[in-house]
Amino acid sequence: MRGLAQTLLLAAALAPGVAASTEQGIPTMSTLPPSEPLLWQGAADRKPAQFIAMRVNAIRKEGGGLFGIGNSPSLAGAMPDARLVEGSRIGEDGPAVKVKVPGGELPKGLDKGSRVVLGLVDARHVICLLVPPDTVADSALASWAPSQRCG
Repeated sequence: MRGLAQTLLLAAALAPGVAASTEQGIPTMSTLPPSEPLLWQGAADRKPAQFIAMRVNAIRKEGGGLFGIGNSPSLAGAMPDARLVEGSRIGEDGPAVKVKVPGGELPKGLDKGSRVVLGLVDARHVICLLVPPDTVADSALASWAPSQRCG
């Protein structure tokens, strides 16, 4: 029963109708399930509703489970050449961030130590990874990201 209560509390915290924290008027995520990665979706002319700035700690190939069967194109959640990007938040406290992305969608030059801003359409789905220029300070990422094009 305790597990169910925790799951319900987490679901309520991540529900679209629940207000997220804001930084300089830009919505940001304040709560993410620490063990589950965010998932990639194509932008399809959508604009991000929230942003997470992070410093990349690791990028690794997603294994796909036993014999790589989880990467089969016939499975709904399968991604071609899936990569798991893990990082720590910039400018806010919170759990580490993980996002599962098709390898072809990774920005050129993204590597360990890079800064990246994730554009999310909801609490679970990323539609873009934006690499800010070195001239944009960490404190300015929240105002820089909304002016960029996703997709």
